[in-house]
Amino acid sequence: MSKSNTNSSARAGNALAAAQNFLTSAALIRRLVALANLRREDHIVEIGPGKGHITRVLLTRCDQVTAVELDPALCARLRDRFGGTPGLQLVAGDFLAWPLPRTPYKVFSNLPFNQTSAILRKLTQGLHPPEEAWLVVEKGAAKRFLGSPRENLASLSLKPWFDAKLCWYFRREDFHPMPGVDAVLLHLKRKPAPDLPPPPSVRLTPALWRPACRGQKTPCTCSGSACSDAGGAAAAAESGRRIREKECLNSVFTNEKKHDIM
Repeated sequence: MSKSNTNSSARAGNALAAAQNFLTSAALIRRLVALANLRREDHIVEIGPGKGHITRVLLTRCDQVTAVELDPALCARLRDRFGGTPGLQLVAGDFLAWPLPRTPYKVFSNLPFNQTSAILRKLTQGLHPPEEAWLVVEKGAAKRFLGSPRENLASLSLKPWFDAKLCWYFRREDFHPMPGVDAVLLHLKRKPAPDLPPPPSVRLTPALWRPACRGQKTPCTCSGSACSDAGGAAAAAESGRRIREKECLNSVFTNEKKHDIM
């Protein structure tokens, strides 16, 4: 590799690392993981494991951990630290391009603050959403997803499918480097059945609609009127309004992404 290519790779690695603020207190990380009440049989996906501080604690609680790291330098450090560790799958690459597991999984991650919107969109709008997610995110972004101080398209698009709450308020000193914004631990839990019945002729997030399709003998693809069970005309109209809001979500995430602070 030429010297110029080497320098370019180094600069790219430094830029990726600079986008993350790492939790360094082992005691705090253990306390946060304990809040999640993870089970030994849970499959945990960690997005951006960084230096592996959270990864190490997750491996003491769960038999299967998949860590997806974009930064090549950090990925190499993780391989040196955890190489050969049973139950750990280390993925070198971009989480946004990585296919989500098709089997049940949960997420526990300290997210890069500048990627919060894109990552939340992938987790909550994909065909294979997690059962639960505990995400360290910038406080302002978390409040938008919670609909505080007022509801918005992002919050309305999340709430029919997930219960969301704040579990922990961090001090800025809990991170290295110390961020210029406040951070929280956001908990998302997928609802057993969505709050709104899917309207006819709408095909959106089948994995999330499927629990609401009652009384069907064959698997539902949520592509037609068979899914709109017993909701009534008023419910169908309301869900149609919500779905139109949901279809606008891409533009919401695009517009709000610029507000996610690195």
